Amino acid sequence: SACVADDAMHEAPLFAEEWEAVAKARPARRSEFAAGRASARHALRTLGGPAVALPVGPGRAPVWPEGFIGSITHTDDFCAAVTARVTDAAGLGLDAESAEPLTPEVERLVCSSGDYPPCAGGTDLQEVAWPKVIFSIKEAFYKCQYPLTRRFLNFDAATVSFARGQTPQGGAFIVSPSREADAPEPWPRCSGRWRIVHGLVLAGVWVDGFERAGG
Repeated sequence: SACVADDAMHEAPLFAEEWEAVAKARPARRSEFAAGRASARHALRTLGGPAVALPVGPGRAPVWPEGFIGSITHTDDFCAAVTARVTDAAGLGLDAESAEPLTPEVERLVCSSGDYPPCAGGTDLQEVAWPKVIFSIKEAFYKCQYPLTRRFLNFDAATVSFARGQTPQGGAFIVSPSREADAPEPWPRCSGRWRIVHGLVLAGVWVDGFERAGG
């Protein structure tokens, strides 16, 4: 289940356990935090889940109620959340970024030789800011894998392979372990989709299964 926060959600009340995480934050940070928790609770209710506190846990990840997983993202005025039952998915990751290109310095940190943008498919695909798409995918992947591995990963720990049929508006991909980097074991085998909508790059990652790194 997914929910994009509306204006009212930015003013939604927080549980006491949630308020502790933003009590000293700037008003803008409290507003986006409230919208994230409100959208997550809405997505949970859609699945029949409880309307409970979603406190900040290890690695700054939300603590989800038993039997559920999810992910929250926000950038500028956009905030959204996705949730699922643990019987339907082992992990979820959602990320939203401005579609503006990365700086050359950040691009060198994010993209490795193992990432394969499908630019050979035509001039329209060459116009996509692929480094920003890869950045968003790897951010979503990190959110997806952390609750499973408890590992803090650098960008070079994962490689992105794009499926056939990409368009300038989006497509599918697989995230695999980098052979050169310190990848976690076991490795969450992840699939996902990306889209460009209203000036935003959106990436969603989910775990199909669980395999040993390098296996």
